[in-house]
Amino acid sequence: MRANEDLRLFRIFTIADYEKEEVFLRQQHNAGYRLVRFALPGFYYFQKCQPEDVVYRLDFDNGNQEGRESYLQMFRDYGWEYMFRVSGWNYFRKAAAGDEDLEIFSDNASRLALVQRVFRTRMLPILLIFLACVIPQFSQSILGTFRYGFFLFWLVMFVLYVVLLAHSGLGLWKLKQKYSQEGGSL
Repeated sequence: MRANEDLRLFRIFTIADYEKEEVFLRQQHNAGYRLVRFALPGFYYFQKCQPEDVVYRLDFDNGNQEGRESYLQMFRDYGWEYMFRVSGWNYFRKAAAGDEDLEIFSDNASRLALVQRVFRTRMLPILLIFLACVIPQFSQSILGTFRYGFFLFWLVMFVLYVVLLAHSGLGLWKLKQKYSQEGGSL
């Protein structure tokens, strides 16, 4: 890859923004940049390509290696290209051609199961860390047991956690409501 063919972008998508991330990746491919790599906390690496309508989909798994090959084979059987896995999220893409099905989930029950897996394996641990670490440290710094610098650090951590928990929790709740209300197959 030559330097002028590369595109590196930094974007933050929370666990509840995976649908927005899919749209972002599709837009980049439509503009002539295909995703080749992703690195946390939000670095996307693209390579110049022919502009093409390519759909990107993300699926979250629990890291269960048992049955992984059959899981990936199922996607290959439906024409999806497996790209990579980052922090539990599997990235797939497929050219949007004609009336072909461009969804990886056949119904809203599967989408709800995804939201529940994300909540159980990502939101609950973050919430527990918040309750067990950030709040006690923040409260101790308020009581004056730490210096001013520590107080500012824990204040920033407290605000950051509250914002991230609120955004992600509300986003997952909205996805759950959306998938519950739509009902049936799409």
